[in-house]
Amino acid sequence: MMPGGFRIMLCVTPMDVRASFDGLALAVKERLAIDARTEKAMFVFLNKRRDMVKMLWRDATGWCLLAKRLERRLIELPKSFEPAPRATSSTARRCRC
Repeated sequence: MMPGGFRIMLCVTPMDVRASFDGLALAVKERLAIDARTEKAMFVFLNKRRDMVKMLWRDATGWCLLAKRLERRLIELPKSFEPAPRATSSTARRCRC
C-alpha cells in the first residue's frame, strides 16, 4: 500500500536503465529539476527497446529500486501521449524526462 500523497511519474523518453540508485536520482534532478530525495514519488524509467523498466523511490529508511526485464512482451505507452503539466497535484503523472 502506498502512502497518501505519493505520486508516480513515468519517464516516456528512453533511459539507460543500467544506471542504479544514484544515476537514476541524478536523472530525476537534471531532467525534471526536482530533488528525488524530498519528492514523495516513484519514478519509472523505460529502456529504448521497452523491454525493461526500473522504478526508483525513497522511503523513511532509504532508496528502493525495482527492476523488471520482460522476456516476451514490450511495455506499451498510449498512442497519443500528453504529459501532465508539472504543477498538477494528481496522484499519477507522466513526464518527459
